[in-house]
Amino acid sequence: MSHRRADLTIEVPGPEGWALAATVHLPPPDLLRPDAPVLVAMPGAGYNRRYFDLPEPGYSEAEHHVARGYILVALDHLSVGDSSVLPEPPSIFTVAAANSAAVGEIVGRLRTGALTDGRLVSLINAPAGAGKTRVLAEAARIWTAAGLGPVIGITPSQSARNTLAAGVPVSYNAAQFLGHLPGRRGARGPIPIGPGTLLVIDEASMLSGPDLADLIAYAQANGAKIILAGDIHQLQAVETAAACPCSPPGSAMHASPNPSGSATPGNS
Repeated sequence: MSHRRADLTIEVPGPEGWALAATVHLPPPDLLRPDAPVLVAMPGAGYNRRYFDLPEPGYSEAEHHVARGYILVALDHLSVGDSSVLPEPPSIFTVAAANSAAVGEIVGRLRTGALTDGRLVSLINAPAGAGKTRVLAEAARIWTAAGLGPVIGITPSQSARNTLAAGVPVSYNAAQFLGHLPGRRGARGPIPIGPGTLLVIDEASMLSGPDLADLIAYAQANGAKIILAGDIHQLQAVETAAACPCSPPGSAMHASPNPSGSATPGNS
């Protein structure tokens, strides 16, 4: 069977530039459970993390585990494989500290869903001032750090784009991204994207229905992922027919304001 592999480079304690290479082997979405066991595999002397995913049919330990719904994390020790090569052989204590830091970072990303969320669209619904833009910027940081692909920010207006760009540098207003010209939708064509691209869309409740539909269809056709952030009580665009309150096709996660006013994830 085929499975998803996320190759990561994790910064670890030590002089600037030390990093550990890791591969997270993920089951296909239909086998991935919220409580999936996580196995951490560390190679012995003379081997690197690829030992656990040999290309010969029937010889991949990673394939064996993901077929049973497990997540396998394989690491390269310092000075091994694709990890940083130190000028002197590292002590066992240095290796242990680096491995511990890397595993902690990866487990944190698994908990946030940055590596495991296979949904096309995820939705954050929270009132103004709840920190939605900051959450999108943090999601972009995690996505980029995990090596999952590029991140592009999209907003309904140029002023909102300028705000989002402080945390997501590559950002566009929706008309720019979709290539609209006056009276001619999509005349220039959309900004190119590829598999693994994350589209973070701020003030989504202000997008027109046609723009939101085009963005979702474009992401789906190109293997991208969307995170929408909006407020269902906000005044919507004239063309919008309850675009944000409804679950877009393929969405399966929402967030709603808790009593403190912060965004809290939940399941639809």
